[in-house]
Amino acid sequence: MKRFLSISLYAAILCLPVQAVLAGEKKETPPPPAATKEPAPSETQSVVIDKEVEVQVKMIEEPAPAPAPKVKPAVKAEDTEAQDAEDAPQEKTQTHWGYTGEGAPHHWGDLDEAYKACKAGTMQSPVNLEGGQDVDLPEISLSYEAVPLSVTNNGHTIVQNYAPGSTMTVGGKKEYELMQLHFHTPSEHLIRGMAAPMEVQFVHKAEDGTLAVLGVMLRAGRENESLQKIWAAIPPTGQTSENDKVGINARNLLPVNLDYYRYDGSLTTPPCTEGVKWHVLKTPVEISEDQLRAFQSLFPVNARPVQPMGRRGFFE
Repeated sequence: MKRFLSISLYAAILCLPVQAVLAGEKKETPPPPAATKEPAPSETQSVVIDKEVEVQVKMIEEPAPAPAPKVKPAVKAEDTEAQDAEDAPQEKTQTHWGYTGEGAPHHWGDLDEAYKACKAGTMQSPVNLEGGQDVDLPEISLSYEAVPLSVTNNGHTIVQNYAPGSTMTVGGKKEYELMQLHFHTPSEHLIRGMAAPMEVQFVHKAEDGTLAVLGVMLRAGRENESLQKIWAAIPPTGQTSENDKVGINARNLLPVNLDYYRYDGSLTTPPCTEGVKWHVLKTPVEISEDQLRAFQSLFPVNARPVQPMGRRGFFE
């Protein structure tokens, strides 16, 4: 019995240090704290500018190679333009107009509903000016100012844009402001059945919206200095060339004699809007052969054929 107690006591003594050690380790090594989730930054903390947002998204997503990003990148401007360029030819085939092929003048009225006047109109331009009624027409008075050079190549013609401030007055009554001038080869209007090599048209607009166009025939002769300034600045198609240091005065593209033929017509390009007051000068202006060829190299033909006069008369 004593021997059994001694053995039990001895075993208890041997186990005591191990338990003490284990107990001490538990006290010195506290249980690891539970993992806490960092609060997600708020929009106002992370969204400062777009670049910062992109950087933060990359930092989070880059470590995970497998999944693709869920948010699509913003469409860049060049991507949109490229898509527009691909779509444009298909869209434009429905409304494209020109002077040859499927877009030629005799097709204009069928290309777009907005162009129906080109086919169904009864007061269309240009016309052959022959056999007019001789009357005393009101005097044209021009007050044209020099403006900075602003030349647009719209793919159909060359346009000199005109800043506000230059006017045409007819009979001292109605005033029209000059908006722009542009060119056609050959001339759109015929005088007694004959076309001039070119025609320049000065487009004006009154306060009530009425359009008045002054047409001037251009024939080969001496070089025109003002025209040469315009020709020297012709930009690529669809662009505008501007130069504040070069002045253009439309009066230098007009003759001294302002006697004219007068009739009511339309725009000579789509949408062929009617109600335009036409004044075609009887006296031509000279330009050089080189100036004529320079324009024709860009636009071999950009003139609408003459339209029926119908019951309209014209005055001279």
